Amino acid sequence: MMIVVIAVVAIIAAGTPVLFYRLRLSKAAAARDRVRTLWWRIKLHLRPGPGYTSTLDMLSRWSRTRAALGHGSRGRPGSTRMDRLTGRVTQYAVSLGRAHWFKRVYGSLEDQTLVCSVPRTGKTGYLGARILDHPGAVLTTTTRADLYTLTAGPRGLLGPVYVFNPQGIGDVKSTFRWDIAGGCQDPEVACRRAAALTGKRYEGAGDMAFWQAKASVALAALIHAAALDGRTIEDVFRWACRDGDKQAEDILRRQPEPGPLLSTILEIRADTRMAQSVRGTMMVSLAWVAVPDLAEAGTPGPGAAFDVGRFVRSNSTLYMIGSGEDSPVAALFRTLAEHIHYGAGLIGSRTPAGRLDPPLLFALDEVTQICPVPLDKWVADSGGKGIGVVAVCHGRSQLVERWGHAGAATIWDCSGVKILLGGITDHETLERVSRLYGTIPVVSRDGQHRDVPIVPPELVNQLPDGRALVLRRNCRALVVTLEKAWKRRRVPVPAPLVGAPARVLPATVELPVADPQLVTPGNGGGNGNGHGPHGVANG
Repeated sequence: MMIVVIAVVAIIAAGTPVLFYRLRLSKAAAARDRVRTLWWRIKLHLRPGPGYTSTLDMLSRWSRTRAALGHGSRGRPGSTRMDRLTGRVTQYAVSLGRAHWFKRVYGSLEDQTLVCSVPRTGKTGYLGARILDHPGAVLTTTTRADLYTLTAGPRGLLGPVYVFNPQGIGDVKSTFRWDIAGGCQDPEVACRRAAALTGKRYEGAGDMAFWQAKASVALAALIHAAALDGRTIEDVFRWACRDGDKQAEDILRRQPEPGPLLSTILEIRADTRMAQSVRGTMMVSLAWVAVPDLAEAGTPGPGAAFDVGRFVRSNSTLYMIGSGEDSPVAALFRTLAEHIHYGAGLIGSRTPAGRLDPPLLFALDEVTQICPVPLDKWVADSGGKGIGVVAVCHGRSQLVERWGHAGAATIWDCSGVKILLGGITDHETLERVSRLYGTIPVVSRDGQHRDVPIVPPELVNQLPDGRALVLRRNCRALVVTLEKAWKRRRVPVPAPLVGAPARVLPATVELPVADPQLVTPGNGGGNGNGHGPHGVANG
């Protein structure tokens, strides 16, 4: 009897995989329910099917060898081939996760990355892993303290870590302040700073675009006047409210060459409806100054300067934590991010390779809300400057709302890598991806030949947990298991960074560059390696 039972169990054990294959994984199963078959093959780390990246493609286009002998030399022009073959792969390439057969795949440091994900699907884990792997400086934005908790410890071993959290979210103390009016003695810098503060939300040449342009010029005039007289953004706020605004006029009049900005101040001081509209538009961009904690974060005092050069070259990490677009802090964050982006690009252009090495990473979570930078322009040319961008959004509709249809199309087209996690319900995005990879002929159950999409829209929506569809330039579709930062070895956050008092990065010797705040390292004191106590750069 026992022999019979053992035989039956053995038959069942041997037949179950065969039966499961026929019901869920075979071509016949795909003819019955193709999406379900693709789902199971992805779940079991098998190649989904025809039209997807093959094992040979992975070896020739996604492997470590390809990165070391190919695009790694462009991402890290200062490295040698032997350095790349023997060193850690994430020093010159980007880990995208594990594809079918558990094969690890890599992308280029030059590729700008767009992550489309609904909430609670693992985007923070992927973004944290990307921050942990990055060999250079990092600026990251988030609406919670989780990215800081996951990555600040390991990043502190690589270079200085700063936290810009003026709202005190997550009980993480802010250790960073920035003089937003610093360097605006130069009218060009003032105009650039004012344009970043006002931002751009509206398309076309409508009324709002007109008022934003007028407000940008007027705000530049006020910031320029404040910088010339050693004042702060709080004075600019008062002048915009018509409290002592004649001071700005008098400051510019005392200059040997007042320039056209003086006429702008005279225009907004007039009692006209146009002046009132311009001042009202300015106040939208300066609303954060009315909050004492935020005003303090943007007014560290005369003589303080943020050294973009040292920030980049010391592999620093800056966490900008804010509550979102409904909070006025978004304008402050956007201005600081644009300042660092511009300065880093300028510094990289003066290197022998014409780009930063190692590159600077902008890891922008909730980019449409907390830090709405001109992403359509950034992704178009940042890669050649040694600046990488990872932008996270919830769908293409968010991009359209923020940057318009043309801007959203530019972001989509110029992002060399697009990562789509499961749960996306935006029909336009799903159909766009499905059409991108075309169709393949299959034989249906009744023997008829028909064309079916390689990537059905339903599959993207129903991807298993932890999986993501990766779209990379001219490569075939690839499904990967994303890495999660919380699965890495935990490194405690260094004690001096938690609860440290807000401190200002000391001023450095100014060099004759376009922005007086963009200074190359090595012009000041310090201990010889660019780091002072607790990992803070000394000037």
